[in-house]
Amino acid sequence: MRNFYHWLHLWLSVPVGLFFSIICLTGALMVFEKEITGVVLEVAPQYVETSEITGTPKIPFFRKVRYLHRYMLDKPAESGAMTTGKMIVGVTTLTSLVILVSGFLLWLPRSRRGLLRRLSIRTNRGWRCFWRDLHVSLGFYSAVFLLLMALTGLTWSFGWYHDLTYSLLDKRVLTEKVETHAEMRAVQRHKSERRPGATDSGAAKNTARETRMMIRNLHIGSIGGFWTKIIWFVSALIGASLPLTGYYLWYKRLRRS
Repeated sequence: MRNFYHWLHLWLSVPVGLFFSIICLTGALMVFEKEITGVVLEVAPQYVETSEITGTPKIPFFRKVRYLHRYMLDKPAESGAMTTGKMIVGVTTLTSLVILVSGFLLWLPRSRRGLLRRLSIRTNRGWRCFWRDLHVSLGFYSAVFLLLMALTGLTWSFGWYHDLTYSLLDKRVLTEKVETHAEMRAVQRHKSERRPGATDSGAAKNTARETRMMIRNLHIGSIGGFWTKIIWFVSALIGASLPLTGYYLWYKRLRRS
């Protein structure tokens, strides 16, 4: 089975690796968007603009980062619509679930000695061994957090996954079509059209809003405050490095063979 897991891990990683690095790197940049915006607002307010939808201060740089993170800069003309870039992000995120699980199965050691080796990074065995340990060990340490990011991030990519996730978290959301983050805030400030099939239940609205905030906080790491944001930030940076070290190991293996 290990050969199968290795084959699965490798040949799923090769086509989506660079996209995964971009998603993780841009995600890491956005973890502290609120804090960075606050500092820039005080130091250089000319670089901050006010969102027309939410009325909150925004830095244009982070808008580009968000578009790259969610749509590969291929933003849909209408909210909720699918574009090529959005599909690439969704497929990459969905594929990353299999990659992370198969990577963990490959990581599982067969002995105590193997466990200690896979939890450490050796620096005295050559560059190839160093990069391999870096890939294996850091991948293990960040796997749980990357899985949480992927599982929550998919709610912005696919409508079917969005509805399934919300319905599983709270049955009262089954009758409530939850708008995207921008739409939710627009509803608070303006009277927008309700989607077909939506109810006027205030309880369902509140539940949907709470569920969405919980998923968002899990996705960006603010579920536990500043310290969990640091963990999510570091994990996202590790996630961005994993395809690069993986490509290097694959290249070295191809050269050897």
